[in-house]
Amino acid sequence: MAQYAIAPAAKALAQKQVIESIDKYQPAQNKGACIRSEDFEGGVIPAGWGIGPQVEQQDDNTGVGLGTFVDAWVVGTAADANNGGYFTIPDAPAGNLFAYANDDGDPCNCDMTNVGLETPSMDFSGLTEMAVSFRGYVNDNFGGDDGAVEVSTDGGTTYTMVAPIISVETAWQNLVVDLSAYD
Repeated sequence: MAQYAIAPAAKALAQKQVIESIDKYQPAQNKGACIRSEDFEGGVIPAGWGIGPQVEQQDDNTGVGLGTFVDAWVVGTAADANNGGYFTIPDAPAGNLFAYANDDGDPCNCDMTNVGLETPSMDFSGLTEMAVSFRGYVNDNFGGDDGAVEVSTDGGTTYTMVAPIISVETAWQNLVVDLSAYD
């Protein structure tokens, strides 16, 4: 089970680790066979993925909870993600769909201190040199923070961070994260 989470990470260390991961594992990306491929072009979170608990909507001015709850993660375009005017994601390729969490855009204005997007559980038995590659965008403006790729070996009870995802506010990042410790 892998999880993308928005959580604090030291910037200098995070950037160094991501660069090392990309430099070390990018060449291996083309050597192996893909065992699973997912995208969000169907307009929904794929079957089996976890989006965590719903988050409470808050009053725009005071931040007081309204007692209504919505999903933190939804699927949409760059224009959809920027519906509150604070989450300008590059529209590249134009019109593509992706999963996102925007704590200021409709219908939210929610506290998303620690939200996660989880893949289904995967069995790496008999496999070696496993890695996950994905395209991500993390923006730490307006009180946001870096992200992280985390792994669980106990069905999601506990997680270990395997790679930080540093905030790069102007571009999508093509990331490859080594999961060989979990082969």
